[in-house]
Amino acid sequence: MKSTIPVTFFLLAAACGDDSGSGGSASSTTTGTSSSGSSMSTTSTSGGTGGGGGAPVETVPYVYVGTSADKIFVLLLDRETGALSPVGEIDAGSNPSFLASDPEHRYLYAVNEGSSEVAAFSIDQASGELTFLNRVGSQGSGPAHVSVDASGSFVLAANYGSGHVASFGIGADGSLDDSSVSVQYAGENAHLIRHDPYNGVVYVPCLGSDYVNVFALDAGTGALAALGGAELELAAGSGPRHLELHPTLPVAYVINEIGDSIVVAERTPNGPLLELQTVPTLPGGADPDANACADIHVTPDGRWLYGSNRGHNSLAIYAVDEATGQLTPVGHQPTGGDWPRNFAIDPAGGLVLVANQQSDEIVSFRIDPATGLLTELTTTPTDGGPAFVGVFEQPLR
Repeated sequence: MKSTIPVTFFLLAAACGDDSGSGGSASSTTTGTSSSGSSMSTTSTSGGTGGGGGAPVETVPYVYVGTSADKIFVLLLDRETGALSPVGEIDAGSNPSFLASDPEHRYLYAVNEGSSEVAAFSIDQASGELTFLNRVGSQGSGPAHVSVDASGSFVLAANYGSGHVASFGIGADGSLDDSSVSVQYAGENAHLIRHDPYNGVVYVPCLGSDYVNVFALDAGTGALAALGGAELELAAGSGPRHLELHPTLPVAYVINEIGDSIVVAERTPNGPLLELQTVPTLPGGADPDANACADIHVTPDGRWLYGSNRGHNSLAIYAVDEATGQLTPVGHQPTGGDWPRNFAIDPAGGLVLVANQQSDEIVSFRIDPATGLLTELTTTPTDGGPAFVGVFEQPLR
Protein backbone atom coordinates (compact mmCIF):
# COMPACT_ATOMS: atom_id res chain seq x y z
CA MET A 1 0.00 0.00 0.00
CA LYS A 2 1.31 3.45 -0.87
CA SER A 3 0.59 6.73 0.83
CA THR A 4 1.60 10.35 0.50
CA ILE A 5 3.08 12.13 3.51
CA PRO A 6 0.92 14.98 4.82
CA VAL A 7 2.11 18.52 4.19
CA THR A 8 2.50 19.23 7.92
CA PHE A 9 5.38 17.34 9.53
CA PHE A 10 6.23 16.54 13.08
CA LEU A 11 9.67 17.49 14.41
CA LEU A 12 11.16 14.17 15.41
CA ALA A 13 13.92 13.43 17.86
CA ALA A 14 16.40 11.03 16.26
CA ALA A 15 16.63 7.67 17.96
CA CYS A 16 19.43 7.57 20.48
CA GLY A 17 21.75 4.68 21.13
CA ASP A 18 22.02 3.62 17.49
CA ASP A 19 25.20 3.26 15.49
CA SER A 20 25.29 6.88 14.40
CA GLY A 21 25.48 8.22 17.94
CA SER A 22 23.74 11.45 16.92
CA GLY A 23 20.99 13.18 18.86
CA GLY A 24 17.82 14.77 17.56
CA SER A 25 17.95 18.40 18.70
CA ALA A 26 19.05 21.17 16.37
CA SER A 27 22.73 22.00 16.66
CA SER A 28 25.56 23.90 15.08
CA THR A 29 29.14 22.66 15.29
CA THR A 30 32.57 24.21 14.87
CA THR A 31 35.84 22.31 15.00
CA GLY A 32 39.09 23.19 16.75
CA THR A 33 42.15 21.56 18.26
CA SER A 34 42.64 20.55 21.88
CA SER A 35 45.86 21.10 23.82
CA SER A 36 46.77 17.46 23.13
CA GLY A 37 46.63 18.08 19.38
CA SER A 38 43.44 16.07 18.75
CA SER A 39 40.45 17.44 16.92
CA MET A 40 37.53 18.54 19.05
CA SER A 41 34.25 20.25 18.32
CA THR A 42 32.27 22.97 20.02
CA THR A 43 28.57 22.21 19.72
CA SER A 44 25.85 24.73 20.52
CA THR A 45 22.59 22.87 21.05
CA SER A 46 19.07 24.26 21.24
CA GLY A 47 15.96 22.37 22.17
CA GLY A 48 12.83 22.12 20.07
CA THR A 49 10.88 24.66 22.09
CA GLY A 50 12.19 27.70 23.92
CA GLY A 51 14.81 29.67 22.27
CA GLY A 52 18.23 30.47 23.59
CA GLY A 53 19.73 27.03 24.26
CA GLY A 54 22.65 26.39 26.55
CA ALA A 55 26.31 27.28 26.50
CA PRO A 56 28.46 25.66 23.80
CA VAL A 57 29.72 22.21 24.74
CA GLU A 58 33.17 21.06 23.63
CA THR A 59 33.27 17.38 22.70
CA VAL A 60 35.86 14.80 21.72
CA PRO A 61 34.95 12.27 18.97
CA TYR A 62 35.93 8.72 19.96
CA VAL A 63 35.53 5.95 17.40
CA TYR A 64 34.64 2.36 18.33
CA VAL A 65 35.32 -0.53 15.97
CA GLY A 66 33.64 -3.92 16.42
CA THR A 67 35.30 -6.86 14.70
CA SER A 68 34.74 -10.36 13.38
CA ALA A 69 37.34 -11.65 15.86
CA ASP A 70 37.29 -10.86 19.60
CA LYS A 71 38.39 -7.22 19.94
CA ILE A 72 36.79 -3.82 20.18
CA PHE A 73 39.17 -1.02 19.21
CA VAL A 74 38.95 2.56 20.49
CA LEU A 75 40.37 5.37 18.36
CA LEU A 76 40.33 9.15 18.33
CA LEU A 77 39.03 10.99 15.27
CA ASP A 78 40.74 14.10 13.91
CA ARG A 79 37.91 15.98 12.24
CA GLU A 80 40.29 18.18 10.25
CA THR A 81 42.09 15.34 8.48
CA GLY A 82 39.86 12.29 9.02
CA ALA A 83 42.80 10.47 10.62
CA LEU A 84 42.24 7.94 13.41
CA SER A 85 44.75 7.45 16.22
CA PRO A 86 44.67 4.46 18.60
CA VAL A 87 43.41 4.90 22.16
CA GLY A 88 43.00 1.32 23.35
CA GLU A 89 41.41 -2.07 22.80
CA ILE A 90 39.57 -4.67 24.83
CA ASP A 91 38.91 -8.39 24.58
CA ALA A 92 35.16 -8.32 23.99
CA GLY A 93 34.14 -11.96 23.52
CA SER A 94 33.38 -13.92 20.39
CA ASN A 95 32.71 -11.78 17.30
CA PRO A 96 31.63 -8.39 18.74
CA SER A 97 30.33 -7.42 15.32
CA PHE A 98 27.84 -4.70 16.24
CA LEU A 99 27.97 -2.03 18.94
CA ALA A 100 25.62 0.58 20.40
CA SER A 101 25.83 3.29 23.03
CA ASP A 102 23.31 4.73 25.47
CA PRO A 103 22.17 8.31 24.72
CA GLU A 104 24.71 9.86 27.10
CA HIS A 105 27.57 7.67 25.84
CA ARG A 106 28.37 6.30 29.29
CA TYR A 107 28.02 2.64 28.29
CA LEU A 108 28.69 0.51 25.23
CA TYR A 109 26.87 -2.70 24.29
CA ALA A 110 28.09 -5.38 21.89
CA VAL A 111 26.62 -8.51 20.37
CA ASN A 112 28.75 -11.64 20.60
CA GLU A 113 27.67 -13.47 17.46
CA GLY A 114 29.82 -16.52 18.14
CA SER A 115 28.52 -17.23 21.66
CA SER A 116 24.98 -15.80 21.24
CA GLU A 117 25.41 -13.24 24.00
CA VAL A 118 25.24 -9.48 24.56
CA ALA A 119 28.02 -7.73 26.50
CA ALA A 120 28.04 -4.44 28.42
CA PHE A 121 30.98 -2.07 28.96
CA SER A 122 31.39 1.23 30.74
CA ILE A 123 33.01 4.10 28.81
CA ASP A 124 35.57 6.28 30.57
CA GLN A 125 34.27 9.71 29.60
CA ALA A 126 37.72 11.25 30.01
CA SER A 127 39.67 8.76 27.88
CA GLY A 128 37.06 6.85 25.86
CA GLU A 129 38.43 3.51 27.07
CA LEU A 130 36.21 0.56 27.94
CA THR A 131 35.76 -1.57 31.07
CA PHE A 132 33.85 -4.86 30.92
CA LEU A 133 30.67 -4.96 33.05
CA ASN A 134 28.78 -8.18 32.29
CA ARG A 135 27.46 -10.49 29.60
CA VAL A 136 24.06 -12.21 29.20
CA GLY A 137 22.50 -14.63 26.74
CA SER A 138 20.94 -12.97 23.68
CA GLN A 139 17.72 -15.02 24.04
CA GLY A 140 18.27 -16.57 20.62
CA SER A 141 21.12 -17.55 18.32
CA GLY A 142 23.54 -15.52 16.23
CA PRO A 143 22.75 -11.96 17.36
CA ALA A 144 23.54 -9.51 14.54
CA HIS A 145 22.39 -6.17 15.95
CA VAL A 146 22.07 -4.30 19.23
CA SER A 147 20.62 -0.87 20.01
CA VAL A 148 19.38 1.19 22.96
CA ASP A 149 15.89 2.68 23.16
CA ALA A 150 15.51 6.46 23.03
CA SER A 151 15.09 6.78 26.82
CA GLY A 152 18.29 4.85 27.55
CA SER A 153 16.38 2.35 29.68
CA PHE A 154 16.52 -0.80 27.56
CA VAL A 155 18.97 -2.66 25.34
CA LEU A 156 17.41 -4.30 22.27
CA ALA A 157 18.96 -7.27 20.44
CA ALA A 158 18.09 -8.99 17.15
CA ASN A 159 19.09 -12.63 16.69
CA TYR A 160 19.78 -13.38 13.04
CA GLY A 161 20.09 -17.13 13.53
CA SER A 162 16.87 -17.83 15.41
CA GLY A 163 14.79 -14.79 14.39
CA HIS A 164 14.10 -13.79 18.00
CA VAL A 165 14.32 -10.24 19.36
CA ALA A 166 14.78 -9.31 23.00
CA SER A 167 14.84 -6.31 25.31
CA PHE A 168 16.94 -6.14 28.47
CA GLY A 169 16.77 -3.71 31.36
CA ILE A 170 19.82 -1.54 32.03
CA GLY A 171 21.10 -1.52 35.61
CA ALA A 172 22.17 1.60 37.50
CA ASP A 173 25.80 0.81 36.63
CA GLY A 174 25.04 0.17 32.95
CA SER A 175 25.09 -3.62 33.23
CA LEU A 176 22.49 -5.80 31.53
CA ASP A 177 19.63 -7.18 33.61
CA ASP A 178 18.41 -10.46 32.10
CA SER A 179 15.84 -10.90 34.88
CA SER A 180 13.66 -8.33 33.10
CA VAL A 181 14.03 -9.68 29.59
CA SER A 182 11.23 -9.66 26.99
CA VAL A 183 11.48 -12.03 24.00
CA GLN A 184 9.46 -12.25 20.78
CA TYR A 185 9.85 -14.09 17.48
CA ALA A 186 10.19 -11.48 14.70
CA GLY A 187 10.78 -13.50 11.54
CA GLU A 188 13.48 -15.30 9.60
CA ASN A 189 16.92 -13.72 9.94
CA ALA A 190 16.06 -10.71 12.10
CA HIS A 191 18.89 -8.37 11.13
CA LEU A 192 18.30 -5.12 13.03
CA ILE A 193 16.16 -3.78 15.87
CA ARG A 194 15.57 -0.05 16.32
CA HIS A 195 13.28 2.06 18.50
CA ASP A 196 11.39 4.93 16.86
CA PRO A 197 10.69 7.71 19.41
CA TYR A 198 8.16 9.27 17.01
CA ASN A 199 5.59 6.55 17.61
CA GLY A 200 7.12 4.47 20.41
CA VAL A 201 7.46 1.35 18.30
CA VAL A 202 10.36 -0.91 17.36
CA TYR A 203 11.21 -1.88 13.77
CA VAL A 204 12.85 -5.22 12.87
CA PRO A 205 13.89 -5.92 9.25
CA CYS A 206 13.77 -9.71 8.72
CA LEU A 207 15.94 -10.66 5.77
CA GLY A 208 14.58 -14.17 5.30
CA SER A 209 10.93 -13.16 5.65
CA ASP A 210 11.06 -10.15 3.29
CA TYR A 211 9.29 -7.84 5.70
CA VAL A 212 9.94 -5.27 8.40
CA ASN A 213 8.15 -6.38 11.56
CA VAL A 214 6.80 -3.82 14.02
CA PHE A 215 6.55 -4.15 17.81
CA ALA A 216 5.15 -1.97 20.55
CA LEU A 217 7.69 -1.20 23.29
CA ASP A 218 6.33 -0.67 26.80
CA ALA A 219 8.15 2.42 28.08
CA GLY A 220 7.87 1.25 31.69
CA THR A 221 8.75 -2.43 31.50
CA GLY A 222 10.51 -2.81 28.14
CA ALA A 223 8.05 -5.52 27.10
CA LEU A 224 7.82 -6.11 23.35
CA ALA A 225 4.45 -6.90 21.77
CA ALA A 226 3.93 -7.60 18.06
CA LEU A 227 1.60 -5.19 16.24
CA GLY A 228 -0.27 -7.64 14.03
CA GLY A 229 -0.88 -6.34 10.52
CA ALA A 230 1.70 -3.55 10.86
CA GLU A 231 4.45 -5.33 8.90
CA LEU A 232 5.93 -3.67 5.83
CA GLU A 233 5.77 -6.44 3.22
CA LEU A 234 8.51 -6.19 0.59
CA ALA A 235 9.06 -7.92 -2.75
CA ALA A 236 9.98 -11.60 -2.57
CA GLY A 237 13.74 -12.03 -2.40
CA SER A 238 14.42 -8.43 -1.33
CA GLY A 239 16.17 -9.41 1.90
CA PRO A 240 15.65 -6.30 4.09
CA ARG A 241 18.78 -5.86 6.24
CA HIS A 242 19.10 -2.42 7.89
CA LEU A 243 16.77 0.50 8.53
CA GLU A 244 17.46 4.21 9.03
CA LEU A 245 15.18 6.98 10.33
CA HIS A 246 15.12 10.50 8.94
CA PRO A 247 16.05 12.96 11.72
CA THR A 248 13.06 15.30 11.25
CA LEU A 249 10.58 13.75 8.79
CA PRO A 250 8.30 10.77 9.54
CA VAL A 251 10.22 8.65 7.02
CA ALA A 252 12.20 5.40 7.25
CA TYR A 253 14.69 3.93 4.78
CA VAL A 254 15.16 0.16 4.39
CA ILE A 255 18.16 -1.25 2.53
CA ASN A 256 17.65 -4.63 0.88
CA GLU A 257 20.71 -6.88 0.97
CA ILE A 258 19.60 -9.21 -1.82
CA GLY A 259 17.45 -6.83 -3.88
CA ASP A 260 20.18 -4.14 -4.17
CA SER A 261 17.62 -1.46 -3.41
CA ILE A 262 16.38 1.05 -0.84
CA VAL A 263 12.72 1.39 0.10
CA VAL A 264 11.43 4.74 1.37
CA ALA A 265 8.48 4.40 3.74
CA GLU A 266 6.22 6.70 5.73
CA ARG A 267 6.31 6.20 9.51
CA THR A 268 2.74 6.44 10.77
CA PRO A 269 1.76 7.50 14.31
CA ASN A 270 0.19 4.12 15.06
CA GLY A 271 3.13 2.04 13.87
CA PRO A 272 2.81 0.67 10.32
CA LEU A 273 5.25 1.66 7.59
CA LEU A 274 3.72 2.66 4.24
CA GLU A 275 5.88 2.22 1.14
CA LEU A 276 6.48 5.39 -0.89
CA GLN A 277 9.41 4.70 -3.24
CA THR A 278 12.04 2.12 -4.23
CA VAL A 279 15.41 3.10 -5.71
CA PRO A 280 18.36 0.93 -6.86
CA THR A 281 21.73 0.96 -5.08
CA LEU A 282 23.79 -0.13 -8.08
CA PRO A 283 24.62 1.86 -11.22
CA GLY A 284 23.40 0.61 -14.57
CA GLY A 285 25.43 -2.32 -15.86
CA ALA A 286 26.66 -3.50 -12.47
CA ASP A 287 26.28 -7.22 -11.72
CA PRO A 288 23.63 -7.69 -9.00
CA ASP A 289 24.75 -11.28 -8.40
CA ALA A 290 28.16 -10.00 -7.29
CA ASN A 291 26.76 -7.56 -4.74
CA ALA A 292 25.11 -7.60 -1.32
CA CYS A 293 23.92 -4.36 0.30
CA ALA A 294 24.73 -3.80 3.95
CA ASP A 295 24.35 -0.50 5.82
CA ILE A 296 22.42 2.76 5.45
CA HIS A 297 22.67 6.21 7.08
CA VAL A 298 21.34 9.74 6.62
CA THR A 299 23.29 12.89 7.48
CA PRO A 300 22.31 14.72 10.69
CA ASP A 301 20.79 17.57 8.66
CA GLY A 302 18.63 15.06 6.72
CA ARG A 303 19.87 16.21 3.29
CA TRP A 304 21.95 13.22 2.11
CA LEU A 305 21.59 9.47 2.41
CA TYR A 306 24.19 6.75 1.78
CA GLY A 307 23.93 2.97 1.37
CA SER A 308 26.80 0.49 1.18
CA ASN A 309 27.33 -2.05 -1.60
CA ARG A 310 29.51 -5.05 -0.69
CA GLY A 311 31.02 -6.55 -3.83
CA HIS A 312 30.58 -3.39 -5.89
CA ASN A 313 32.48 -1.83 -2.94
CA SER A 314 30.81 1.54 -3.08
CA LEU A 315 28.55 3.91 -1.23
CA ALA A 316 25.42 4.82 -3.18
CA ILE A 317 24.66 8.53 -2.66
CA TYR A 318 21.20 10.12 -2.69
CA ALA A 319 19.76 13.59 -2.24
CA VAL A 320 16.81 13.64 0.20
CA ASP A 321 13.77 15.74 -0.69
CA GLU A 322 13.29 18.18 2.18
CA ALA A 323 9.49 17.94 2.00
CA THR A 324 8.79 14.26 1.27
CA GLY A 325 11.99 12.46 2.27
CA GLN A 326 12.10 10.69 -1.08
CA LEU A 327 15.42 10.03 -2.80
CA THR A 328 17.16 11.17 -5.96
CA PRO A 329 20.33 9.23 -6.92
CA VAL A 330 23.47 11.38 -6.99
CA GLY A 331 26.26 8.88 -7.70
CA HIS A 332 28.56 6.23 -6.27
CA GLN A 333 31.76 6.52 -4.26
CA PRO A 334 34.30 3.65 -4.17
CA THR A 335 34.97 2.77 -0.54
CA GLY A 336 38.73 2.40 -0.96
CA GLY A 337 38.69 -1.23 0.16
CA ASP A 338 36.80 -4.51 0.10
CA TRP A 339 33.38 -5.37 1.57
CA PRO A 340 31.99 -2.22 3.28
CA ARG A 341 29.91 -4.02 5.91
CA ASN A 342 29.24 -0.96 8.03
CA PHE A 343 29.85 2.78 7.99
CA ALA A 344 29.14 5.76 10.19
CA ILE A 345 28.46 9.46 9.71
CA ASP A 346 30.19 11.67 12.25
CA PRO A 347 27.53 13.44 14.40
CA ALA A 348 29.15 16.75 13.42
CA GLY A 349 28.02 15.95 9.87
CA GLY A 350 31.23 16.41 7.93
CA LEU A 351 32.76 12.94 7.69
CA VAL A 352 31.89 9.37 6.72
CA LEU A 353 33.90 6.44 8.14
CA VAL A 354 33.68 3.13 6.25
CA ALA A 355 34.57 -0.26 7.75
CA ASN A 356 35.92 -2.38 4.88
CA GLN A 357 35.70 -5.79 6.51
CA GLN A 358 37.66 -7.97 4.11
CA SER A 359 40.53 -5.52 3.52
CA ASP A 360 40.85 -4.76 7.26
CA GLU A 361 40.67 -0.97 7.30
CA ILE A 362 38.63 2.11 8.13
CA VAL A 363 38.53 4.70 5.33
CA SER A 364 37.42 8.27 6.05
CA PHE A 365 35.71 10.60 3.59
CA ARG A 366 34.78 14.29 3.62
CA ILE A 367 31.15 15.15 2.76
CA ASP A 368 30.59 18.05 0.38
CA PRO A 369 27.62 19.77 2.05
CA ALA A 370 26.45 21.27 -1.25
CA THR A 371 26.45 18.08 -3.33
CA GLY A 372 26.63 15.13 -0.91
CA LEU A 373 29.62 13.80 -2.85
CA LEU A 374 32.55 12.30 -0.95
CA THR A 375 36.29 12.92 -1.03
CA GLU A 376 38.55 10.15 0.28
CA LEU A 377 40.87 11.37 3.06
CA THR A 378 42.77 8.68 5.00
CA THR A 379 42.95 4.92 5.51
CA THR A 380 43.51 3.35 8.94
CA PRO A 381 44.55 -0.35 9.00
CA THR A 382 42.77 -2.54 11.57
CA ASP A 383 42.83 -6.13 12.79
CA GLY A 384 40.14 -8.76 13.00
CA GLY A 385 37.90 -7.69 10.13
CA PRO A 386 36.07 -4.46 11.08
CA ALA A 387 32.35 -5.15 11.10
CA PHE A 388 31.16 -1.95 12.84
CA VAL A 389 32.41 1.60 13.16
CA GLY A 390 30.70 4.29 15.22
CA VAL A 391 31.49 7.79 16.51
CA PHE A 392 30.45 8.58 20.09
CA GLU A 393 31.30 12.03 21.42
CA GLN A 394 32.43 12.74 24.98
CA PRO A 395 32.56 16.12 26.76
CA LEU A 396 36.03 17.65 26.67
CA ARG A 397 37.67 17.29 30.10
